[in-house]
Amino acid sequence: MNNETDSQLALEKIRTFSSMDDSLLERVRLTGLEPVLPSVYKTGVAAQSTIAASALAASEMWRFRTGKTQDVSV
Repeated sequence: MNNETDSQLALEKIRTFSSMDDSLLERVRLTGLEPVLPSVYKTGVAAQSTIAASALAASEMWRFRTGKTQDVSV
C-alpha cells in the first residue's frame, strides 16, 4: 500500500470511531510520501490522518456556524 491509501484507511477508521458522516471524507485530499522521519513506524500516516481528522472536525464546526463547507488538504 502507498502512503495515501494507508492514510485514507486510517482516516476512515477514525471517522468510524468518531461517528462523523461518510460524506466528509469526500472533502479530504491527502498527499505526501513515507518516510517523513526515519522510523520503522509509519509516522507520516499517523500524523497525516489525525491532522486531517482534526481539520475535518474544524470544518464541520465552520459549516454549522456559517453554512459554508471547506475542503481539507494535508
